[in-house]
Amino acid sequence: MDIASQISAIGSAGALATAAWKSPELLKEIYGDLAKPGVQQVGKAISSVLGLGSTILLPLRLANEAARQFEVKAFERIARRFSEIPIEQICEVVPDIAIPLLEKISITSDENLQSMFIELLAKASNSDEVSKAHPSFISIIANMTSDEAFIIKDLQKTNLHPTINVLRFSENGGYRVIHPLIFEVPDEVVFLENIPFYLTILQSKGLIQIDMTQEIADQKLYDDLKSEIDKIYQNAPYRDFRRFHIPGDVVFEKGVIAMTPFGDRFLEACT
Repeated sequence: MDIASQISAIGSAGALATAAWKSPELLKEIYGDLAKPGVQQVGKAISSVLGLGSTILLPLRLANEAARQFEVKAFERIARRFSEIPIEQICEVVPDIAIPLLEKISITSDENLQSMFIELLAKASNSDEVSKAHPSFISIIANMTSDEAFIIKDLQKTNLHPTINVLRFSENGGYRVIHPLIFEVPDEVVFLENIPFYLTILQSKGLIQIDMTQEIADQKLYDDLKSEIDKIYQNAPYRDFRRFHIPGDVVFEKGVIAMTPFGDRFLEACT
């Protein structure tokens, strides 16, 4: 009996979830071949959540051809990652982590974010790395854009990153930021106009720290950033707190972007 027929034949939602998850045919429907590398590890890791009512959505999605193909591809990615974990290191994932992760993997079309969910599931399934997997990381990924994921992965490559604000002084002696948080952006980022917003969000989540009172010792890093926009602002100078600025003056303010210990821990678990 195929999966669609099983779904039609089973009455209650609870019975549907239990029968579908415990059915070898379901696993075969997902993986195609139960002997594929990694499949045994996946089965061992998530065995504790098979049959729980909260997994009801998966067998329902498998009744739809398009959804089934998406599901199969997602689980193939899981199996490939799990094939890297020795079977003796596999431990059962607690439902509080396994269930939301499986659901997120099943509905996330962005491969960049999906890979982070899969990596977190793999860490939670590995007895050598299970301590790195924290449930709070699930919601962080779920509320992250692909652009933000690319940015934070890039920021982790080095400890400190230069950033520049462009300021314009006003009549009352104050100033306003007219171009915030300029920094070297990863090539994969799509919405460049959202960079300041992305960085602010990442800081609000505790993943990075932005400090406009500190500078990196290597001043060439700032000059490289500044050269990209010098023509727009007519070679404006760096901000000098000893200098009096008249209204309309445009200056560049140097700062630093750094990963926080929490951000490092997050990426260690999810990448």
